[in-house]
Amino acid sequence: MTIKINELTAFLTVARTLSVQAAAQELRLTQPAVTKLVQRLEQQLGAQLFDRTSKPISLTDAGLKAVARAQGIVRDVARMEADFLSLSQPQQVRIGITYSMISLFSGVLVSEIKATFPNIQLHFTCDWTENLLLALGAGQLDFVIGVEQSAKSTEGLMEHTIVAEERIDVFASQSLADGGTQSLAELNELGWVLTPGRCDFRRALAEALKREGQELNVVAETYDTHLQLMFLAQGLAYGLYPTRMVRQLPAARMLKAIPDTGYHCVVNIALYHAPDLGELADIRDTILGYFSLQT
Repeated sequence: MTIKINELTAFLTVARTLSVQAAAQELRLTQPAVTKLVQRLEQQLGAQLFDRTSKPISLTDAGLKAVARAQGIVRDVARMEADFLSLSQPQQVRIGITYSMISLFSGVLVSEIKATFPNIQLHFTCDWTENLLLALGAGQLDFVIGVEQSAKSTEGLMEHTIVAEERIDVFASQSLADGGTQSLAELNELGWVLTPGRCDFRRALAEALKREGQELNVVAETYDTHLQLMFLAQGLAYGLYPTRMVRQLPAARMLKAIPDTGYHCVVNIALYHAPDLGELADIRDTILGYFSLQT
């Protein structure tokens, strides 16, 4: 005996509508096709499921018994299809990264995550760490990589330091950097290419210049790190970057850190997530494992 799911579906539709015509319209089949499916099921079961002498047709005792069994089978098949469909569809993992750290999340790490978890889709959001943490707390992100924040702003979240004491340096083109030791005030005459808004690096620079009686001279602002580095490589201005980040970029060979400027900024980079990650715990471990090998 081989009972097919389309035979059960046709039978249940006729049993519900008590009309072959109505069942055919609902299933988008011809009436003879529906009749044939029901007759085939009856042959498989060796029982007549409908009393066709009545108007409208009605279920026989065997038909009533078959309805309950058929409903259970069709329901189980639908659940099985749904379960395996969810497995075949990519799971979206939402990662927030602060602007200045986007290059730390390198293609190598992305490739490693995809190789280990081929059925996920990575979605990245860039913003300031404070905003990303708010989104994480609201369930709009799964992970945040950003500058370590105060305990108050990270309450209820799990925190892992992935880069400790990352030094922020002044960078410039090779020609500008080879010009000898210069103070921040002297560098400020040419100016800076910086990220707009609430950047910790920028804030530390403005405070250092203020101590020297200088106002921050911003030549250009952009969130695009690669555009910033292009301006620097052309000798248009100076910039502030994590040393580790610059080393990972193709533009590194065109740039050089300027020592002894009087600028000092050190930050910790952390991975944040909700306490209960469930299936995402393995992805957290992959991220942490990657950064542990980089330090």
